[in-house]
Amino acid sequence: MATWSILHPVSAVSTRLVILPVVFILSVSQGQTVSAQSAVKFEKNKGMAVIPVFINGQGPFRFILDTGATACLIEETLVRELALQSSSKARLMSLTSVTEVPLYRMDSVKLGDFEALNVEAAPVTEKSEVLTSRRARGFLGFSFLSRFNFLLDYKNQLIIFEPEFRAESSHEAVYFLDRSHGLCIVLLPVRNEIARFVLDSGADELVLFNTRHFPYARVISNSLIRTADGERQVGRAEISGLKIGKRTLNKEKIAILKGQGPEGCDGLLPAKMFSSLYFDNRADRLVVNPTLK
Repeated sequence: MATWSILHPVSAVSTRLVILPVVFILSVSQGQTVSAQSAVKFEKNKGMAVIPVFINGQGPFRFILDTGATACLIEETLVRELALQSSSKARLMSLTSVTEVPLYRMDSVKLGDFEALNVEAAPVTEKSEVLTSRRARGFLGFSFLSRFNFLLDYKNQLIIFEPEFRAESSHEAVYFLDRSHGLCIVLLPVRNEIARFVLDSGADELVLFNTRHFPYARVISNSLIRTADGERQVGRAEISGLKIGKRTLNKEKIAILKGQGPEGCDGLLPAKMFSSLYFDNRADRLVVNPTLK
């Protein structure tokens, strides 16, 4: 189990919040964006999508695509290699400590023909097993991805930027996205209420931070795990009856981390549950398994 941390601003000029491994940074400044239609092949590596990223004209560097991270994360060794300059500072708060860390500005981040300018990144200050096991140098988060519409195609292992999507195109479902805090939060109808899930390409399974919408989540066992921040209780459960697109979950194995995650979020929804997902960031909507022309 990975360590969760929270990042707060040093000054009151801007507000930032980061939780690791799902990284949340609020109100990150948006730089200029340069776009072109582009399809990029990604590598499936231990359940995650690894992509070739160019930073400031150098690379490619192996990065993990992470739709559940609002910010990009970058290894400190790569920060030094690229001579990146700190643009601001923030406080990294874990369960047991508070550490001040810099945020770095990347003048240019390019994936295929797709480029964004002035992208901020937080450093990975400790050795990350997730990165080292995949020979990756960082995580490409939503501070980059949210600037464009894109299709995440797991079946064909492609990311397609600015694809043509028509209203009459076939699809399984359309859900609203809440991106007001820099997160990619899917608003998912559950009974007569709305559950809020962070759509996370790095998650292996569905995770619940609270169970108020899910009285039919049956707890199987509890276990005590130990991380760098101390011990915590994790519940293992099964969930049935939750409909997502055309799929209804039946005895789906999930994890319950009560009280964790960002405020107002009910859990993590793994992106890999779907064959493809169209992120229509301009209209704040998510299209499940679309057919694009």
